Amino acid sequence: MKYILCIFFIGLFYAVAFSGLSPKNQKAIDSLYPIATNIENPVESRLGAYNRCCWLSAYQDYNLCLKISSEYYDLTVKYQNVERQITALHFKGYACMMLGELDLSESCFELALNLARQHNLSYKTAEAYGDLGNLMVKKGDVKLALKYHLLSDSIAEKHNLNVPRARAKINLGEIYENKGQYKKSLHLFKVALAICEKNALGGYKSSIHEKLGDVNCSIKEFDKAMEEYHISLYLSKKITNVNRQISAMQKLGNLHFDLAHLDSALIYFQKAIDLSRKNEIMDYEASLLTSYARYFMAKGDLNEARIKIEESIHLFNASELYIGRDQAYFYAGEIYYKLKLQPLSNKALLHSFELAEKSGNLLIKEKSCKLLAQLYKDIGEYEKSVEFYEKYISYKDQRRGQDEVNEVLKFNIQSEFLQINLTDSLNRQKEVELLNLEHERFKEGESTKSILFYIGIGVLLLVLAFTIYSLLIRRKRAFELKHKNTIITEALHTKEILLKEVHHRVKNNMQVVSSLLMLKSRSTTDESAKSALIDSQKRIDSMLLAHQKMYRNNNFEEIEITEYALDIFKMLLDPVEGKDDVFKIEGAKHVLLKVEKAQVLGFVIHELVTNSIKYAWPDNRLKSIVLSFEETENEVCLHYADNGIGLSNDIDLTSIKSFGLKMIHSLIRNQLGGTIELEKREGLMMKITFAK
Repeated sequence: MKYILCIFFIGLFYAVAFSGLSPKNQKAIDSLYPIATNIENPVESRLGAYNRCCWLSAYQDYNLCLKISSEYYDLTVKYQNVERQITALHFKGYACMMLGELDLSESCFELALNLARQHNLSYKTAEAYGDLGNLMVKKGDVKLALKYHLLSDSIAEKHNLNVPRARAKINLGEIYENKGQYKKSLHLFKVALAICEKNALGGYKSSIHEKLGDVNCSIKEFDKAMEEYHISLYLSKKITNVNRQISAMQKLGNLHFDLAHLDSALIYFQKAIDLSRKNEIMDYEASLLTSYARYFMAKGDLNEARIKIEESIHLFNASELYIGRDQAYFYAGEIYYKLKLQPLSNKALLHSFELAEKSGNLLIKEKSCKLLAQLYKDIGEYEKSVEFYEKYISYKDQRRGQDEVNEVLKFNIQSEFLQINLTDSLNRQKEVELLNLEHERFKEGESTKSILFYIGIGVLLLVLAFTIYSLLIRRKRAFELKHKNTIITEALHTKEILLKEVHHRVKNNMQVVSSLLMLKSRSTTDESAKSALIDSQKRIDSMLLAHQKMYRNNNFEEIEITEYALDIFKMLLDPVEGKDDVFKIEGAKHVLLKVEKAQVLGFVIHELVTNSIKYAWPDNRLKSIVLSFEETENEVCLHYADNGIGLSNDIDLTSIKSFGLKMIHSLIRNQLGGTIELEKREGLMMKITFAK
């Protein structure tokens, strides 16, 4: 009777616990698990059966894997088998990580690492470092994750351990891809793929192809990304890796969603969420519910979108999952905003921003700040609206810089492929030319043996053939040269456009900063603060003039300094100019300076004029400023004079406390490498000399 009950409970255990397994794996575990649990069997047989059961369940049923690996670990501790103990901790920690029990997972991995290091087990040490690195990614600590994966890679390289090497390369490639270092990421994935091909490590190939798809998505090679994801899905089905199947289907769904193929996206989302629910993989279910919410929001069904996003947030919070939680809260805030639920929207968006700050998700920070700025504007909290709008502008500029880097990277990668094809084409052409030359020599040798009657005809034919051949070669070379020149011209044009766009954006950013300072100065009642804000605005405006000059004149290397100085005069002196005041620029015309020196000199002129306006004429006398330039072959000399009260006779520019004069002295000595001379006379007379 006792044995009948045991058989009944074992059968019931199989029916319930193994329901998430493939038929093949379920059949294998049906035969292995009784061997593992039978205490009458030899210990090594039981340990081997437990190990195989963990392998079969690890990627399909995490709850089952946790149960079996816990039993496996208890048995290894009982019989003090260290290597098996570390393996059991690996499976147990992995199952806990996938089920969202991150602290328990970390304890398992750290215990495995300590055991491996104590017993000098290189393979297990590299594996444990890799496990901890993956866990840190789940927790959002990218810096620590990178450290662990680099340690794993170092140990694997040192001891030539193929599987840990492949794992480390894949994990490092994923981290570098998330940091935007796509070239390094592609290199690591290709190295990992080569290791897998050479050593027949088929289990990792699905992961590598998925990561290659991610990189191609990042550089907007969507067709190539689609191909890589399909390969990953095919390989994961082949080895029955449920986790990788869900990931590949989710990424295919997201790619179709981004390409506005909503119906195709829904199909992949549905398949992925069904598989994640069947296997109780909560992290994928949570992120897929976020994708569902985006789908219904795109379709205009906000109520259904709200249901899905709230389910997603509940799962994220219940499982203490970090990756993707910032996105879930952002889309919740967006949905609440569209439903006019402003308090809920505000709370969700603020939480999204906090999570994105921790994870470093620049896109979510930008989107959250933009929507918060609009939300606070709608409810009349303008100060908070301006605060978040300034943050939005900052994050937008940072991300735009990343996008520009991505475009340049994509161009470089495409250029590399083009260069490879061009090299192959030139090599083939050289082979053809060599064969033609050998053929002509053969014909010449044969023609000498012919009778005299055919000599003349042969010579004529050779001349004709050579002429045609020369024309064809010249035409072909001309075509190749033209093609190369076109490529070079396009590349130069692209770089010029990028440079022009950078200066244009710098100019626009300065305009935004200037406008913000102006708005802030208008709303400030403190006169000293207001004066400081206005001074800062004017200084930025003077730098802005330089970028306007470069952009309008389409010259990004030199600036005509007299025109630049005249613009600064007009900007600063027009508002204070009286009827009989004299403000003029004399001396050399068309003085060209490098951009860096021109900007510094413009800043110096701005400070001199500003100081004259503030301090030179306290008694409302007639105002006069004369600025003159002298240019020699190697030097430029600037004379600045006003008719104000001047400076004291014992003034020392090296120790003066005035911020403006101290800055002028520092800029001229350190930035321009020039000299300053003060003349003792009525008003201020300053001579500045520096090398061109």
